[in-house]
Amino acid sequence: MMLFNPRWVKLLNQSLPPGLIISDIKIKKMENIRSKYDIPHELFALGIMATPATTKMIQCYVYNKRKGEIFILT
Repeated sequence: MMLFNPRWVKLLNQSLPPGLIISDIKIKKMENIRSKYDIPHELFALGIMATPATTKMIQCYVYNKRKGEIFILT
């Protein structure tokens, strides 16, 4: 685990399900990109949250968590 987590990682951790973890290597690479182009932390986190890949991860997490439960829509 990284000793230093950029602010955008902390913002993501507040929004993502607890089972979804970003590897330290990806954090370092993404932070290099963010700092190179001087992208604000909040905008960077929002951009990650808006990607189809993140949406799919969250949907899979919710599906697996709720699998077997019956929902009745009224």
